[in-house]
Amino acid sequence: MVRTSSYEEFATPKFLSSLFVKHGLISSILLVLVLTMFLLIIPRDTANYADPHNFYNYISHNALVILFGCAFIWMIVSIIKSCVRFRNHICEADERIFSLPALKRAAHEAFSLKYLHGNIKTGCTYPEDDISPWRRYFHHATFYGFMLCFAATASGTILHYFFNMHAPYDFVSIPKLLGTSGGVLLAIGTAGLFVLKLKANPEIRDIRQLGMDYAFIGLLFLAAVTGLILMLLRETEALPTLLAVHLSVILTLFITMPFSKFVHGFYRFIALSKNATEDLKHSK
Repeated sequence: MVRTSSYEEFATPKFLSSLFVKHGLISSILLVLVLTMFLLIIPRDTANYADPHNFYNYISHNALVILFGCAFIWMIVSIIKSCVRFRNHICEADERIFSLPALKRAAHEAFSLKYLHGNIKTGCTYPEDDISPWRRYFHHATFYGFMLCFAATASGTILHYFFNMHAPYDFVSIPKLLGTSGGVLLAIGTAGLFVLKLKANPEIRDIRQLGMDYAFIGLLFLAAVTGLILMLLRETEALPTLLAVHLSVILTLFITMPFSKFVHGFYRFIALSKNATEDLKHSK
């Protein structure tokens, strides 16, 4: 309940925050459908039509750069504004919480998911009353799967602009290997988190939280699965539709990230840094 309230309270812009937090699942589904229809009807770039399996036959590289560039900038600006609001809410105006020692400790606790360990001292009673490490395992799979997918995109960008090597890439290429392993990890992690949510004690469920939380997990799962299917069926007639669906899911992820559980990771890191600063101060 507290986490869901933080999404709505600190996320910007406010009107979209209320929309996605309260109706996240429906809004995300509608956005994917609208974007898919848009990508299917935009004019095709016939310059590369000699190769029917080239993605750029169905949407040009420039169009992709514009669409995803705008969505990425929107996401970054919105998340930064939200984090500034959250930091100002939990800290005094002149309080400094981002010293190097505090950041190192916060990073270690965040990347190791210290407070999701399956033991008595730092364990998590989720989805039921018994201490279990599975939530931590699935969070790790989701996070590192997402990072591998991001690395795949970054490596593809480097190959395109600096080495004049254009997509689609061979399976043994760096982007494909990173993307495939990341997609598998992401699919496993999100599927596991979804199952845990279904098994969770009803007393700790917040029906408002289920909308955006389920939407975010579902979008991550769809991004991974549609990407893997697209790779397997690239040389079939289903390519244009699969490409449109996959790109629409990714765009929807970018647009809704500032209002989803994704931004909770940034809030959590800020809170961990503040906690580390206070502990280090008291230990002196």
